Amino acid sequence: MAEMKGLHNFIYEIKKCKSPQEEEARVELELTKIRAAFENPKKLKGYDRKKYMYKLIMIYLLGHKIAVVGFSEALNLVASAKLREKLTGYLYFSIVMLNTADLTSSVIECMRQDVCGRNELVTSIALNCIAIVAGPNILGILQPTIANFLVLSEISTLLKKKAAMCLLKFFRLAPEKFPHKLLGGQLVGVLEATADLGLVGCITSLLQTVAPGNLPDYPGLVDAAITRLHKTVTVTDPAYVYHLVPAPWLTVSLLRLLRLFPASSDPNMQALLQQVLNTICERAAQTAPERVSGQPFRGKLSFYHCNYAALFEVAQLVASYDNLTQAGQKVKANLALQLVGMLEANGPTTKWSVLNALLALGQTRLGTDILEPHRETFRIRFKTEPNATVLQIYKEILDLLDEECLPPPSAELAALHVTPSVMDEQDEHGFFAHEDREGRHSSDED
Repeated sequence: MAEMKGLHNFIYEIKKCKSPQEEEARVELELTKIRAAFENPKKLKGYDRKKYMYKLIMIYLLGHKIAVVGFSEALNLVASAKLREKLTGYLYFSIVMLNTADLTSSVIECMRQDVCGRNELVTSIALNCIAIVAGPNILGILQPTIANFLVLSEISTLLKKKAAMCLLKFFRLAPEKFPHKLLGGQLVGVLEATADLGLVGCITSLLQTVAPGNLPDYPGLVDAAITRLHKTVTVTDPAYVYHLVPAPWLTVSLLRLLRLFPASSDPNMQALLQQVLNTICERAAQTAPERVSGQPFRGKLSFYHCNYAALFEVAQLVASYDNLTQAGQKVKANLALQLVGMLEANGPTTKWSVLNALLALGQTRLGTDILEPHRETFRIRFKTEPNATVLQIYKEILDLLDEECLPPPSAELAALHVTPSVMDEQDEHGFFAHEDREGRHSSDED
């Protein structure tokens, strides 16, 4: 685009427009010129086609209707053997055809040829476009081919990541047609064995969507997730260490994946999971004294956010396992104590997240017994908390303690409470939602 002077001039003139009417007139003038140029396609060079396509994309992004102007020319660009022209055509379809239910058979055939081709870059571009605009007509033709990308060893990591994106799109289009039996074992194997953490992150995100409700088709998924979590927390490649925290984004994603399924029945896996959770808690505890000591802050907030994000997910995971052993209950109690100590933090976002984690712990079996020793702390902070959003979570915790721990609530404490609560509304939208735990958990989980 850097050498396209006509495109730059068009953008400059659009910026100079002082009213919507003036912009509309300039856009209509440009569309007239483009239509006239497309009436004689044999006279157009590749440069001209690319320039006009970029202008149409610009006009579309400005909110103007372009009807089907440029469709056939974009198809010619996609079918071109030149990489830049092919990229421009796919860009047009990815943006302008985003809300179109079906693509023509000619476009799908071009995509199929590029996906099956030997040029990795071209295949990657085609997969990107498919992940954005795929519809039911693409699903039946390309899903088997793209699904094989995750199975074949000769396929590069880059293409496997793109294939995972496409499969996620296919699943959302037609969950009943997703090949669980074909891919289940392969996805679990990639999750556990691959060395590329970028690919692991893609597979984890895919599994979070496709595996719930189909766990029998994904044998060993929970154990594989625990094994991968242990590798991530303890032996991560230094290239993936962010502010001294190993791959925090992947740690959080794996913890969320484990929350979706019953606990592992393997005692060795239970012990390994407990070890990993303790490691995460200890790492977060090392940052807390500096944060709450009242001393001038030294360092970057990102360091603390990485540790705390993993800690909050640990709390949600532990809360999802009701039938814990004595050792598991001890982990839960220590976690609650650590979270209560973090209420000294100045940021309302951190306090809100801490209280959400404590509320999740309190709603489990014996959870109120864990929160009861800190009831006075909650009561005092409830009185002095200036932030309305944080205040609401304090009310939820105090309501929980009143209903399940105390005989009739004291007049002083009851006077602090205000109803109704907004937490139920937040849960309905899936934010820190508490899943139905009935019949999902092992009685010997650590």
